[in-house]
Amino acid sequence: MSGLFLIHAVLRAGETPALAGLAVLEHAPLEFVAAGELQALVSRMPAGAGEVLLADADRATEVAVRHHACLTALSAAHDLAPVRLGAAYAGEDEVRNMLAEGAATFLAALDRTAGAAEFAVKLMASKPTAAAAFLPDVTDGRSFLQRRAAQAQAQRNRADALRSAAAAAFEALAAHARDHAFAGQRKPVESEHEQRLLDVALLVPRAAIPAFEAAVVAAQAEAEASGFALSVAGPLPPYSFVAAPARPELAA
Repeated sequence: MSGLFLIHAVLRAGETPALAGLAVLEHAPLEFVAAGELQALVSRMPAGAGEVLLADADRATEVAVRHHACLTALSAAHDLAPVRLGAAYAGEDEVRNMLAEGAATFLAALDRTAGAAEFAVKLMASKPTAAAAFLPDVTDGRSFLQRRAAQAQAQRNRADALRSAAAAAFEALAAHARDHAFAGQRKPVESEHEQRLLDVALLVPRAAIPAFEAAVVAAQAEAEASGFALSVAGPLPPYSFVAAPARPELAA
């Protein structure tokens, strides 16, 4: 084979997923390039197609959506190590060299994520409005100190409630997971109107997904009753649990 190979994922050589009806690029059916214990899921493009693809933002977005959709469909029943969209190699031999050089990393990732899917969990809380925090002005020192103490206690109570909500949601859902990965720092992420209390990826065995989804329904109801919003996306390919080796970019 010749041309530019766009890599989507790496699987064990023994996996035989059906690719019928799946495609990331137009006129480029998905195919495999194998080397040793591994095989790469690829789309073959004409030389120079990568620069054209990246120059069209709308088309690049469409390709990214298809890439994710194909990996999501395949990972429902097959173990795979996703590769960030944009990794491309000039020729089949380069793909095989990539598989050989990254074999240890890919095999470790496939062992780690075997038989499991990723779920993205976020817990959000609305920030109090300025009106909610407002207290009338006071003129005497005693009332002023009492007001400040009440405000400080209210802030402590809210912080405790936020921590408890995040811990409860995490414990309820992580009990069904085999592994977890926090997104960035573990501190709450704040915007103008919201606080992100929890942002974590959970690696859930496929056999445990029904129980996990039941736990999600219960956790969402509990969060809503406490004034929080719990969102869960998945099952997804195990993006957060795969550390792929260095690779060339599409435009290279």
